[in-house]
Amino acid sequence: MMKKLAILVGGLVILLVAVVAVVFVSIDAIARAAIERGSTYALGVPTTLGSANIGILSGEFTMKDLDVANPDGFDGDYFFQLDEGFVAVSLGSLRQDTVEIPTLTLTGVRMNLQKKGGRANYTVITENLKRLESGETAGEERNRAEEDGERGKNFMIHEIVIRDVHVTVDVLPIGGELTRIEIPIEEVRLTEIGSETLTTAEVTSRVIKMILAAVVKNGAKLPADLVDDLGGALRGLADLGNIDISQIADIAGTADTIGKKIETVGKSVDDALKGLGGLLGDK
Repeated sequence: MMKKLAILVGGLVILLVAVVAVVFVSIDAIARAAIERGSTYALGVPTTLGSANIGILSGEFTMKDLDVANPDGFDGDYFFQLDEGFVAVSLGSLRQDTVEIPTLTLTGVRMNLQKKGGRANYTVITENLKRLESGETAGEERNRAEEDGERGKNFMIHEIVIRDVHVTVDVLPIGGELTRIEIPIEEVRLTEIGSETLTTAEVTSRVIKMILAAVVKNGAKLPADLVDDLGGALRGLADLGNIDISQIADIAGTADTIGKKIETVGKSVDDALKGLGGLLGDK
């Protein structure tokens, strides 16, 4: 009798462990699918996520290797890549429909900005974000979740911190290393977001807008027309947080001044070489 009871208890324990394991795997898979779906709706291009892990006991969430594809017609495999995202929340909040997040931390970002054939990939992205903000696609994320039998989560985020950002800008349409400018940004921080609840798509939108606005703010070495173009795309978007896009005019003026100085230096060097050639003859 005791032997049968031990076997029964052992079987129940194994079954319980198996059920818990399935639940953990399912939760991670649901979170990963929700992020991929929400980001794709927000940006209008395919988005994939390498892994998502929800620590039910620890209250921590991590995701790794987020990849946002470049819009059709542009070079390069990606528009945006993220190495890792991290969130620490209360266990009670995880069980609610609206998850309260003190800080969303994203680390290791790469963004590829380029213009080709009179179009810019960042313009395609911002136009998709405008449609999301206008409500044209805002409900699709929730509708698809309901069709898939998932209950979508909303998020109340108090602070977003993005660290180790590297933006590559193709400044000329011909491409190549000599026409690219690298803009390293140590940190972008958005605080005082308020009590607004956000969907996954809307969180993605905030992150992309923060980085693009930071490029404008730190774009003194970019061509003035590109800064103005990117700034114009951002002006049509809402919720840019505490980054003042009115600084675009100052940045564009600085870039234009730099360009004029380079042109002046080039002319001076050319005149000097001509003078030197006159002294040395044909040689």
